[in-house]
Amino acid sequence: MRKWILLLLLLLLPALPVRAQSGALTVDLSPYRDVPIHLYAVAEQDEQGNFTFTQPFAGCGVELSDPSAQTMTYAAGTLAVWALEKEIPPTMIRTTDAQGRAIFESLRQGVYLVTAEPFRRGMQVITPNPFLVYLPTLDGEKTAHWFLTAQMKCTVQTDDETSPNTGTAPLAGMALLLSGAALFLLRNREKT
Repeated sequence: MRKWILLLLLLLLPALPVRAQSGALTVDLSPYRDVPIHLYAVAEQDEQGNFTFTQPFAGCGVELSDPSAQTMTYAAGTLAVWALEKEIPPTMIRTTDAQGRAIFESLRQGVYLVTAEPFRRGMQVITPNPFLVYLPTLDGEKTAHWFLTAQMKCTVQTDDETSPNTGTAPLAGMALLLSGAALFLLRNREKT
């Protein structure tokens, strides 16, 4: 009888669905709560490490294979502008909890853009900086990490640093970043 049960199990095992690896990203924007965080699936990565942009980001002209901080900062800004220009809806939106964290679960292997719009807290205007996340992330020993926490960096300015008439100076840093990304896009369009 045991042989039949074992044989039946062996025959059924290949028919069972294989669950693909997935992970999660916790975005830490502490101490700020109730802030919507936008996550965009930018590219998928195959087993050989090759990137394929998702449909909304196809043609953006960004290089994802150089993991240097300077390149990733520039790429994140460029992709944020692309998403804004093309009116791409986020893949997911989560709002920060009481501890300032937003959790994105069931993420497949790939590259994700994380953004949030500038917001006001009291006399301060906080401008979160967009960033990219590679899932999984490999450490120095080539160990894949599927559950990540990333601190979202921000520019914080007080009302006395803003223009007395318009109050738009806190957005100057973001405007500079976005204009650089727009210039990049224009140059790439001229080449084609």
